[in-house]
Amino acid sequence: IEFTPQGQILNANENFLNTVQYSLDEIVGQHHSMFCHRSEVESPTYKAFWASLNRGEYHSHRFERKNKYGKTLFLEASYNPIFDTSGRLYKVVKFASDITDQVSTLRTAADSAHATSVQNDACARKGSEVVQQTVQIIEEISHDLNQAAQSIDAVSKQSDIIGSIVQTIRSIAEQTNMLALNAAIEAARAGEHGRGFAVVADEVRSLAARTSQATVEIVDVVRKNHDLSLSAVSSMQSSLSRTGLGVELANEAGQVILEIQEGSRHVVDAIGQFNSTLQLQ
Repeated sequence: IEFTPQGQILNANENFLNTVQYSLDEIVGQHHSMFCHRSEVESPTYKAFWASLNRGEYHSHRFERKNKYGKTLFLEASYNPIFDTSGRLYKVVKFASDITDQVSTLRTAADSAHATSVQNDACARKGSEVVQQTVQIIEEISHDLNQAAQSIDAVSKQSDIIGSIVQTIRSIAEQTNMLALNAAIEAARAGEHGRGFAVVADEVRSLAARTSQATVEIVDVVRKNHDLSLSAVSSMQSSLSRTGLGVELANEAGQVILEIQEGSRHVVDAIGQFNSTLQLQ
């Protein structure tokens, strides 16, 4: 298509006419602005564009235009100022290719990629929140386990104290048993006069024996409780170690998700910039 330096249409070939869906008679003598959206025509950039062409400056770019029915077109075009033999600018020749379908495809792909990236960013943000919640829960569990371990350790220490008391009772029972045995011997020596005392001594010895047996059983129970407490404390310490490792791994996972989220944001920004480049002038 050819224009005067002022932008009036001089001529156009069939390819261009088919693209804009005008006949030649409909456009000859009209201004170039008939192919542009009003917002562009009224912009300072449009006036500067034609002023630049009148200075003989060449332009090649992707341009957004419209056809006879107002539908947007995208043209890969060059505007070429043409001078006569005296060096006077007498027309501008435009060579253009219709790239509407390609731009539409690119925009669709870019919009889809942008939507996917935004979704990925949202998922990463949600994942980061979940990891943070997981870390908090694990830390709370670790705190509870630590308190339980301290309580069981206190019970174990109490078991040691009980064991010491039982040992004292056992020692007293053994001494009582010895005293009862000595009393029985003395009663036997006393003959008839010591019979009643012998009966009492025998009962005391029997009581001491039962006490001694009871202390043995108590010691056994206390020892088992002590062993169980030690086992429980050991298990909880192992659990604490694992929860600590779990916190570290969760924090590492959170860091990875944050990096993914940051990457998603960069992709969103990049695609947004790419979309902007498709808003052709």
